[in-house]
Amino acid sequence: SLPIHITLYNAFKWKLPFFYHLPLLLNKDKSKLSKRQGDVAVEDFLLKGYMKNALINFVALLGWHPSDNKEIFSLEELIKEFSLKRVNKSGAIFDIKKLNWMNSHYIKNCQEKELYNYLLKLSLISEDIDVNKYYKAIDYAKNSSETLHELSDKTIIFFKEDNCNELLKKYEINLLFNLWIENLSSIDVITLDHINNIIALSKEQLNIAGKNLFIPLRLAIIDQEHGPDLFTIINIVGIEESINRIKSKL
Repeated sequence: SLPIHITLYNAFKWKLPFFYHLPLLLNKDKSKLSKRQGDVAVEDFLLKGYMKNALINFVALLGWHPSDNKEIFSLEELIKEFSLKRVNKSGAIFDIKKLNWMNSHYIKNCQEKELYNYLLKLSLISEDIDVNKYYKAIDYAKNSSETLHELSDKTIIFFKEDNCNELLKKYEINLLFNLWIENLSSIDVITLDHINNIIALSKEQLNIAGKNLFIPLRLAIIDQEHGPDLFTIINIVGIEESINRIKSKL
């Protein structure tokens, strides 16, 4: 399209600017990146849970490279470092795995409040959620999330209750749940030592340990057979709410 642009400038008697072209963006098979093969618009990636700064950082490195091997840049650093002399001539591979890695870096290093606001903007959480508890959930999940959607999936489990009675039927829960209710009711502030002590009591007094202990308690509190450790769950959900959820399954 460059000859057309030059023709238009000449037709309007405008001064020609200097034209620079970045290389083509390519799929992993080195075919031209096309919306027929997937989302290519910035808006699409934002809706998928990629952070703005991560996208800017990632796209800046497509067709340009810094003088060293550095890959994580703030916008100010990119402005300072950018040079047309370091623009590549060959096509740039759009590597979604690298974008995921870069996005996970930005999520991991983002404050809980800012991530909470991102999730609200994407309508991935409700405005009436307990903010202080949700910050704890974000702090737990942000180190292992590649996108904001994944972060939402890993945090929302602490705040929803489903009917898991069918799954609980294969476990002996009455004595176990009553022991946990009694011992959790005796403390005001949860610590890892408290949880480890109750786990030890479950084994000593009831001979219940391993998956027969962890799975039914997870099912009762967050409706998940697998997931976070019990201290993390109860610390985020809260002692009182955890007790109520366990009681409701008896």
